[in-house]
Amino acid sequence: MRRPPLHREDPMSADPSALSPQPPLPAAEGFHTAMVHLYRGEMHRLTVWRQRLDVTSNWAILLSVGLTTFTLGSPQVPHYTLLLGLGLVGISIILEGRR
Repeated sequence: MRRPPLHREDPMSADPSALSPQPPLPAAEGFHTAMVHLYRGEMHRLTVWRQRLDVTSNWAILLSVGLTTFTLGSPQVPHYTLLLGLGLVGISIILEGRR
């Protein structure tokens, strides 16, 4: 039995776009650049927000420890100064919440 001949296409007659990969579109490069800048901006915003919270927490802890040490360190100091400290921490929290 006879086989049919294999038909090979001439490579020169093929569509040139099928032979070579397409170059990236300029819009795709712009998209990636925009996403990089958006990511960097969001990371900066989160870092600043975290730093602000850390500073506020440090002030609240320092104020509480200092006032507790002052109040409980001497028998002559009235204990209602702890309420003063609680009020100062509350004011700090309100001010931070409004920022």
